[in-house]
Amino acid sequence: MVVNSRRFPCGITISSPSHAVSRCRVLQMLDGIGTAVRPAIQPPAGTTDRASFEGLPAGDFWQTMICVSLAESTPRRLYRCIQAISCVADVVEIRLDTLEDPWAFDVGEFIRHRPLPVIFTNRSADEGGCFQGTERQRIDLLVKAVSSGADYVDIELATDHVLRDRVLKEARRNAVKTIISYHDFSGTPAEDHLIQVLIEEKTAGADIGKIVTMARDLNDVFRVLSLYFCRQREGLPLIAFCMGTAGKASRLACLYTGAILTYAAPAHDKETAPGQIPVRELKQMVDSLEN
Repeated sequence: MVVNSRRFPCGITISSPSHAVSRCRVLQMLDGIGTAVRPAIQPPAGTTDRASFEGLPAGDFWQTMICVSLAESTPRRLYRCIQAISCVADVVEIRLDTLEDPWAFDVGEFIRHRPLPVIFTNRSADEGGCFQGTERQRIDLLVKAVSSGADYVDIELATDHVLRDRVLKEARRNAVKTIISYHDFSGTPAEDHLIQVLIEEKTAGADIGKIVTMARDLNDVFRVLSLYFCRQREGLPLIAFCMGTAGKASRLACLYTGAILTYAAPAHDKETAPGQIPVRELKQMVDSLEN
C-alpha cells in the first residue's frame, strides 16, 4: 500500500510504502524527541535505564536508522538512486562534491520533493572527497543547501574555523542541525586523540559529532566504539564507526552501542567509503537481529 509519493522535476516519481518510517518521524527521532518504533537492545546489566546509561532523554537514539550515502554525477542519477532505495533507507546523504556541476543542481527543488530526511555534505579532498573548487566555493554550496531547507548539514572539523562558523551560523538561522565530522583514512588514532576530537566537535558547536577512522584490526574497532561510553560525559550525540574490511562489523555494531545512525551504500560497487555495506544487506542484518 502506497501512502506517500513524490514527483521530481525530471519526471521520476518516488513512492514510499506504508511500512516506511515517515520523514517527520525520522526527524523526531534524530532530534531526540521521538520513541523507538522497533524493539531496542537493552542497556548493559547494572544500568537502571537507557536514560542513565546514555546520558540522553529516554527513547533518544535507540532507534536503528540507516543513512544511504549517495555519490552520483548528475541530478537524474541521484533521483533514480533515491527511487531505488527509498523503501529501505531512513535518511539519505547527498554528496555535492561528486556532482559534475553542483552549481546547476536545484537544491531547493530537490528538498521540496525529498521523500526522506537529507544530510548534505561537500567533502574536501583531504577527507576523501572530490570537490575541485576553492574552500570558499565548497562552503558556498553547503550554505546554499542550508538556506534552501536541508534537514542536516555535515561539515568537517578540519575546515577553517571562519568558514565552518559561517555554515554553523546559517544552520542555526534556518533551524538546520549540524554534524561536525572527522575522518582518518590512514588508521585509528590513540584513544586520547579520539576523545580530544569529540571534545573539539562539541566545542565547535556541533549538534551531532561524527568520528570515522580506518580500522586495521579489532582493537581499532573497540577503541572507536568505546567513544559511545565517553559521550555520556561530553553530552554530544554521536556517529562513530570504522572503515575498511576490519571495520565492517562496526557499521552494524554502532547501532547497538549508541549511534544515531549508520551509513550504507545504495548497492554493490556504489560505496562512498571503504567497507560500506549495501543498504539492503544491512537492513536484513538489522531486521534479523531485531526480529
